[in-house]
Amino acid sequence: MPPQAVTCTLWTAMILALCFHGALVVAQEVEAQTPVTQPAAKSAVADQEVTTEKRRKYRFEKKGAVVFRKLPDCEVKCDVYQPASDAPLPAIIMIHGGAWRHGTKLAMMRHARRVARVGYVVVSIDYRLAPRYPWPAQIDDCQYAVRWIKKNAPAYNIDAQRIGVFGYSAGGHLAALLGTMGGKDDAPFANSLAVDEPLQELSPAVCAVAIGGAPCEFSWLDERSEVLKYWMGGSRQALSEKYRLASPIEHVTADDAPFFIFHGTADMLVPLQSSTDFHQALKNAGVPTTHLSVDGAGHLATFSKAGLLNQIIPFFDKHLQRRPQPDRESVDP
Repeated sequence: MPPQAVTCTLWTAMILALCFHGALVVAQEVEAQTPVTQPAAKSAVADQEVTTEKRRKYRFEKKGAVVFRKLPDCEVKCDVYQPASDAPLPAIIMIHGGAWRHGTKLAMMRHARRVARVGYVVVSIDYRLAPRYPWPAQIDDCQYAVRWIKKNAPAYNIDAQRIGVFGYSAGGHLAALLGTMGGKDDAPFANSLAVDEPLQELSPAVCAVAIGGAPCEFSWLDERSEVLKYWMGGSRQALSEKYRLASPIEHVTADDAPFFIFHGTADMLVPLQSSTDFHQALKNAGVPTTHLSVDGAGHLATFSKAGLLNQIIPFFDKHLQRRPQPDRESVDP
């Protein structure tokens, strides 16, 4: 079998596995409580660690299928997990994976419920999928989601100055772009709201970003491969500038949001080096960044490790400066 065919088959298998996994975890409520750590990463986050199982828990309400963007040919929706609190809370946007062509916000349900229980308003979003909607429709929807949250913050008891983002796989790629492009005036796709001008004045910048299994650049793809043609429109050889501008590593500057990056060392879908190179670029620019290599874990297995949230949540605590206390001690409804 030609190398390109092997790559395509692997991508397809892993995409489908991730989608089925998202549906499966909706029905699973048993969560691992043991943090997954590596020695270097543990020391980097030791000053932020707060074990989530010892926290008072928030009661939250899920508001499903909320339309956050209306376009001529579709509506883009999100699920909002809103904890009960007398004071505005920070928000976390969650972005699902699926190679930019599959998946829904439901894949992030397990993560969303866990994070909402410790006092974050979670907005788990859909975005338009390829090939019907090629790049850059996906990042356009993500940027719009940030703007929409800021505009509607009072309605969901959100502190609009404290918004983070968490994404995995393709969702991690999109989250990384939110963290590196933000509201930069010269960033591509930053002004692509042609039919949504009322939100144009709001910045899509976020304050903290956690990403896992994310393609942060595309040099690892054979330049002649058309495995992503359904999304980008052609190979890297034919569209080198388009691929370059879609790479988060190309947008790194000193004013980017802090990052928490995790990646399985046995990931056969997205190379570990893609995220380690990104981590190094952030470090070189002076951006606060932590990289956690999950030993022996593949692409899907890394996403499945719920214990990683025991380190991701303290990262958000540190950079979003959690202040309010829950209005009652409660359990997940």
